[in-house]
Amino acid sequence: MKQKLPFLLLLTITIFSCNTNHKTPEQLRVECDSLLNLASSTLKSGFQEVAVSYCNQAISIDSTYWKNHCTKGLIFYYGQNYDSAVIALDKTYHLLGQKTDTMLGFMYYLSYSYQKVKRYDEALMIAQKGLIVSPNSYSLMDIVSTCYGLQKKYDLAEKWAIKALETHQNDASAYFRLAWINQELGRTSKAIEYYEKRLELEPNCANSLANLSALYWDQNYAYALQLLQKAARLGNNTARDYCKEQGIDY
Repeated sequence: MKQKLPFLLLLTITIFSCNTNHKTPEQLRVECDSLLNLASSTLKSGFQEVAVSYCNQAISIDSTYWKNHCTKGLIFYYGQNYDSAVIALDKTYHLLGQKTDTMLGFMYYLSYSYQKVKRYDEALMIAQKGLIVSPNSYSLMDIVSTCYGLQKKYDLAEKWAIKALETHQNDASAYFRLAWINQELGRTSKAIEYYEKRLELEPNCANSLANLSALYWDQNYAYALQLLQKAARLGNNTARDYCKEQGIDY
């Protein structure tokens, strides 16, 4: 009897192993969903690393399940870790294929992450594919305009910023984009006009205040300094650094 015990134990382990290794895809994805729910609840408590580990466990169970990679990518996205976000969201994109074209939020997250890691051509491709399906998406238009601007293709950047403004009238972000483009092109008066329109809609936009200050610096120093001090109070780092270096209270 004693000699049979090891054999019976081995047989039991083998049977158990076979049962767990032959779960249906649906059963595996139920396990993954459970882990992703844990990741979500853990993230809400502020434990990003633990949340990512739950996603990794889910990926080890089923690496072909797009939700595992998407959840992981969004955790990195909201943590502003765009290098890691791109890897996970790009994996999601390739797993889903053309289905992602109708997922407006996902297309924005992926294109924005590409933009942040300076992969501008890929950001443009994803954003424009999203615009084919959702032609009135301001957020995707803004990414297209921004990426063209960062590539110094200012004519295309301006075209898309104007299109965004025409689609979403009195949009503060569109005014900021146009102001920035005109500032880069040396069109000072036009840049001032757009920054001031932006500030009419969002008076506490620190970046607009700082940029507008630079444009007024040589023509109205007192007003420029006033704008700079307000930008510093609102948290613009460039304005704060200048005030500290020059001993200017803000």
